[in-house]
Amino acid sequence: MSTVTLKQVGLKPLPQTGGTNVVLLPAGTPVVVDPTWVQVSALGHTGWLHSADTGPAVIPPPAGVQPVGVPGVWGLKFEDEFNTGLLDPTKWTPNWLGGPGQVTPPVNSTYETACYDPAQVMVSNSMLILTATAKPQTINGKVYPFSSGMVQSSGKFNFTYGCFEARIWLPAGAGMWPAFWTDGQTWPQDGEIDVLEASGTDASCSYHYHYPGGGPGGNSTVVGSTAGWHTYAAVWEPWVITWYYDGKPVWQYTTGITSSPQYLILNLGLDSAQSAVPATMRVDYVRVWQH
Repeated sequence: MSTVTLKQVGLKPLPQTGGTNVVLLPAGTPVVVDPTWVQVSALGHTGWLHSADTGPAVIPPPAGVQPVGVPGVWGLKFEDEFNTGLLDPTKWTPNWLGGPGQVTPPVNSTYETACYDPAQVMVSNSMLILTATAKPQTINGKVYPFSSGMVQSSGKFNFTYGCFEARIWLPAGAGMWPAFWTDGQTWPQDGEIDVLEASGTDASCSYHYHYPGGGPGGNSTVVGSTAGWHTYAAVWEPWVITWYYDGKPVWQYTTGITSSPQYLILNLGLDSAQSAVPATMRVDYVRVWQH
């Protein structure tokens, strides 16, 4: 495990007691420590003490922004904080695999009742805002009673393995089907990782993994998911995928894990002709880390 000296870190140890130094860190500092370290507290700070007591303590170097509640030290590979006032076209396309400005059919033409219109996507107040409204549009001869927003990163950011996380405020009401997920280029052979799908209530936060063997998953209640911000993440490794809601693991799956590159998708889907529009899905940030 990589470590640095106190001098390199620029932190001051407490006076030695029995030959041991304690490193003080500002409260809330994210750290990952070797199992031979134990946590101590002093003067409102958190410290790490080496159990072997063999000399001055050292700590891992600062790791930067880390996933909420996910163990390990991660390197940030992709992020969008949505703080520029405009959607970044180098990261996102605001429709379902269409050309610039194109209104596209939904992902699931059997169940979705809204097409995806770039006009329903905006960045404001450091948020990605996806809206759904009763604006009928006809695509390929089919009338969709609603228009909604989505962004996806196919061809702009594709990745294999890592942790991906978004902070989202979900919409409430009938007919809502917002989602944060990843997909490969060929479905279902390349896999699909649904970090979050919801149905307009706090009790409808679900997760799935789609692959040629099926689409297993589960459901969790996230209290306040339709009334405020919450984090939703998945850690994708070669042998297992682990889902985290608000930093707590909610599910793992170990069968048929894909190795195909995935791209990111956030969409405000609708699944009813009586959907409670207008509706808004807000995204504070999206981040992807790898080891």
